[in-house]
Amino acid sequence: MLRQYDLLNRCLKELRGSQVPASKRLRLEVLLIQTKLALLQGKVESRVAGDAASELEFLGVYDRLRQVCGCYSQAETDLLIRHLEKMKKDLNNDAEAQTTKTQPGQNQKSRHLWGFLRTF
Repeated sequence: MLRQYDLLNRCLKELRGSQVPASKRLRLEVLLIQTKLALLQGKVESRVAGDAASELEFLGVYDRLRQVCGCYSQAETDLLIRHLEKMKKDLNNDAEAQTTKTQPGQNQKSRHLWGFLRTF
């Protein structure tokens, strides 16, 4: 199992016992599950498997979620939600980009979403 997937499972466990308001908690749960689904795509999974930067990114998400669960802050929770939305979108876009073919001589721009630690 991917370390990233395991970290998302830990996030879900942290949320279950938290004092985060129900609407925010549910939004976070949905985003975490959608991100897990994105990781299960073969092209995404093979790209992030063993990627230390990716693992650090997901560890950063886990750490930030633990902080939000331990001491709820609406602003911090909203930042985390926005970041998870971007991660999910980037993972899905990356999988789509890898399945589309480019014309010879065209370079496909590589996407790097592993900037979570720099954004907080």
